[in-house]
Amino acid sequence: MQTLRVLVVEDESIVALEIEDRLKKFGYSVCATVSSGEEAVEKALSASPDLVLMDIHLAGSMDGIEAADAIRKHKDIPIIFLTAYADEATVERAKRIAPFGYVVKPFDEQVLRTTIELAVFKHKLTKKLRASERWLHEVLRSIGDGVIAIDARDRITFINPVAERLTGWKQQEALGKDLKQVFDARQISPDTSSRVPGRADAGDTSEKVYMLRARSGKEIPIEQTVSPIADQAGNRIGAVLVFRDVTKRLEAEQAIKHERDRAQQYLDIAAVLMVALNEKGEITLINREGCEILGYEECDLVGKNWFETVMPEEYRDQVEEIFNNLMADAVESVKCLECQIVTKNMEQRIIGCHATPIRDTDGKVTGVLVAAQDLTEQRKAEKEKEQLQAQLFHSQKMEAIGTLAAGVAHDFNNLLTAIQGNAELALLRLGEDDPVRGDIDQIKRAAERAASLTRQLLVFSRKQPVQFGEVDLNQTVSGMIGMLKRVIGENILIKTHLEQGLAPIQADAGGIEQVILNLAVNARDAMPKGGTLTIRTESFVPSVSFDRGDESEPPRYVRLIIEDTGVGMDKHTIEHAFEPFFSTKDVGKGTGLGLSVVYGIVRQHGGDVRIESSLGEGTRVTVTLPASHGISTVCLEEQPALDEVRGHGDRLLIVEDAEDVAGFLKRVFTEQGYRVEIVDSMSEALRCLEEKGGFDLVFTDVVLPDGSGFDLSEEISRRAPETALILSSGYIDERARCSEASCKGIPFLQKPYSLPELLSEVRRAIDSKKRTAGALKAS
Repeated sequence: MQTLRVLVVEDESIVALEIEDRLKKFGYSVCATVSSGEEAVEKALSASPDLVLMDIHLAGSMDGIEAADAIRKHKDIPIIFLTAYADEATVERAKRIAPFGYVVKPFDEQVLRTTIELAVFKHKLTKKLRASERWLHEVLRSIGDGVIAIDARDRITFINPVAERLTGWKQQEALGKDLKQVFDARQISPDTSSRVPGRADAGDTSEKVYMLRARSGKEIPIEQTVSPIADQAGNRIGAVLVFRDVTKRLEAEQAIKHERDRAQQYLDIAAVLMVALNEKGEITLINREGCEILGYEECDLVGKNWFETVMPEEYRDQVEEIFNNLMADAVESVKCLECQIVTKNMEQRIIGCHATPIRDTDGKVTGVLVAAQDLTEQRKAEKEKEQLQAQLFHSQKMEAIGTLAAGVAHDFNNLLTAIQGNAELALLRLGEDDPVRGDIDQIKRAAERAASLTRQLLVFSRKQPVQFGEVDLNQTVSGMIGMLKRVIGENILIKTHLEQGLAPIQADAGGIEQVILNLAVNARDAMPKGGTLTIRTESFVPSVSFDRGDESEPPRYVRLIIEDTGVGMDKHTIEHAFEPFFSTKDVGKGTGLGLSVVYGIVRQHGGDVRIESSLGEGTRVTVTLPASHGISTVCLEEQPALDEVRGHGDRLLIVEDAEDVAGFLKRVFTEQGYRVEIVDSMSEALRCLEEKGGFDLVFTDVVLPDGSGFDLSEEISRRAPETALILSSGYIDERARCSEASCKGIPFLQKPYSLPELLSEVRRAIDSKKRTAGALKAS
């Protein structure tokens, strides 16, 4: 069989090379590849190829349809249009010259091959139908897809083995039957209710999905292509239906349905602006996508100057210079030029442009063709991604600072334990009139203030454990004033109006401090030139009458009000203020989490937070929290006298790896009548328990060099269950595991602790363990 000689007419070199490779893979010969309609006509007349594969839109003044018409006037050569354009107007123009095929890019390899074979077949059929019939049957039987041929009355004239298998009809049974009787298919994409047409007059080369009902009743998803067959006069004499089983492909697509639908949508409605300009920069042609992007009708744009109509003034000179260089043939083409355009409703959009000269038959530049893609949403997404990345980096930085603060707090608490404890020991040894007593007392007070500062430092890092208890809001505000002054700066005056006798609240003290700090920092940022920050507290009882059905008092609330004299907020900002990552600050100057954290903490406490503000009038934030019932118990627990908590020769095992703390503990317990052993690790503690035994209490740090206080407590429960245990830690975050100690019923002391607190807890633990042991023996 003679190799089919194909003339390829394609102006995009990459696409042309791909087509050549596909044709050679099929076993065809490419006699020539040209890029314009004029060259196509010349080559077809001189080389007489067996088939022409023609793109519709070509370089030069003659498009593919015009070139095909010119070829057909002189030579009877089959022509197949291979193009990205499938709009109705283009298809109607193409039909006028009776092409032998119309394949839409991107094309399926099998569809292209089938279309070529059928085109050659139809061409020969018009010359010698009977002689070509046997060849047609052999080709169709060898194709891997199902093939059914029908006559002008839709009666089946041929059915290949694949079609026999899929439909369940043998060729002998199907011949002469109406197509609908043998081929019962319903389209399931996009319209599930439409049936395949009874006649195939216009042809269908699109890859739509149908559900084929076989003779046995089995349903098979298929893709189909219908190609009409016409005689030399253009009269329809039949059609060929090609279809394939796509069951496996649909099963795979089901797993990625969303991605497939999205890709299909982009394929079906790709928004690419194309516009042709004459030598004056006037629009001579613009496509539908371009009109949709710009918001104009085509008639409103044709004849208008492109630069004056759609280009912002700041881009106009630059783009006109590029246009002039293209018109002067100074540059071959322009790619990836990014600029802005203005739509009819004055919206600015970003486009990425490719521009190439339009030449006449003599090669003279007569205009410029521009293809542009709308990049607005893409650039917006990239900007948002950059902002989110910056916010993420900032959050990670704050997390690192928090971790560092927690570690510093641990080391600082150990130092403060030794400082405060030794100061208290010194005070015990000094008389009331000793001149040094005042100095030592100042050291003790400074250590206590330092412990308070350490706790406040952790407000920044959000590393404090959540622990609800009774909180005096006035006391919390007063205790934070010093820190707030350092945080917000000297140019902002802080005023407080705290209602006396304010009811306490059930709250996590660290969370409330976080709320006050975040609101104060927000107020500071709203007053870059200085101003006044006012913090108020007040009682609040709802005025709405509730029918509670009893004589109980109405619920009481406590309000925290923070006001600033800053720039204020507009309505839109207020509506979104509590959303995570929403920020009006420049990138890198805020996480957008401040108010969202406030909102989360307040809601966690069963409260409410409201913002009142207007531009230029400052901002008022009101936090409403439920008050505790009954009388406030927010006060320091009265410590027993030291004589009541002294030791009576009790044996203590101290497990502490901080040398200063261990030295302090040994001195204080020894002086208070205890016998003390000091070790610095879990392994040493276990060895001491094994060798010396008989300890009344083990006082251990939670974090040890070779384990944890909790691991040690389990070993003590197993080896010496009569021994009392107290845990202690300088950490204030989750590493302290104070909540775990509470759940297990193990006493826990947070460093730094006072001397009375330390001795009371040790005495209480030992006595409690002895009472429990005595009760067990008595029973």
